[in-house]
Amino acid sequence: MNGNIIIIDGISNSGKTSFCEYLSKKGYILIEEVPLFIKNNRDKYDVLPSTIPKSIDEEKNNQQILLNAEYGRLFQAEKLALNGKDVVMDRSFFSTVAMAYALEKDAPFKGSYDNAKKLAKDYLLVLQKILKRMDVSFVVFDVDKKTLLDRNLKREKPLNLEWIEEHFLDKQRISFNAFMSALNGRIINTSSLSFDEICIIIGCNNNLKKI
Repeated sequence: MNGNIIIIDGISNSGKTSFCEYLSKKGYILIEEVPLFIKNNRDKYDVLPSTIPKSIDEEKNNQQILLNAEYGRLFQAEKLALNGKDVVMDRSFFSTVAMAYALEKDAPFKGSYDNAKKLAKDYLLVLQKILKRMDVSFVVFDVDKKTLLDRNLKREKPLNLEWIEEHFLDKQRISFNAFMSALNGRIINTSSLSFDEICIIIGCNNNLKKI
C-alpha cells in the first residue's frame, strides 16, 4: 500500500516548518525545504544558488537551481510513498514564485517574477502527474496579523518587519491562490488551531504514531 504525501506551503510565519517537524516526530518522513535539501545532498547539487544575485541572469539561474532541487524532492517523496512511507514536504516551488511576486515592486531588476511563473508552469505539470498516481495533499497555511506578530516574537531569529508587512503577505496570498484550483489544494488559517486540529482537517490523523 502506498503512503501519502503532504506538501505544506504558505505565507511567512504561518507555522509551516513547525508543523512539518511535528509530523516528522509522529512518523512522517520529512523532506526539508529546498535550501536545506540542497545542503544535505551536495553530492547531487554541486552548484548552489547565489545568496545575493547581482543581475537578472543570476537570479534566473538561482530559480532554475531551486527548481531542479524541487524536482529531486518530489521524486524522492514519490519513491518513499511507493514504498509505503508517509511523507511531508516543507514548502514547494510555489514559495519561490510567491516571494518573487511579493518582491516584484522593490526588486533590483525586472523579470524575476515572470521567470518564476514560467518555471512554475513546468513544475505544476510534473506535480499534477504525481497527483494522478499518488495520494498527495497540497495545503497552504495562512495566519492572522496578531498571531503572526506574536509568533515572530517567539522565534529564535525573528523575521525582519518588512517581511511580515500586510501588503507583502497579501501578495504571497495572491500568488498561492493562483495555483490552488489546479492542485485541488486547500487553505488553512492556523491562527487558533493546534497541530492535532490541523491533522484532523487535512486527514493525517490515522497515519500518526504516539510519542
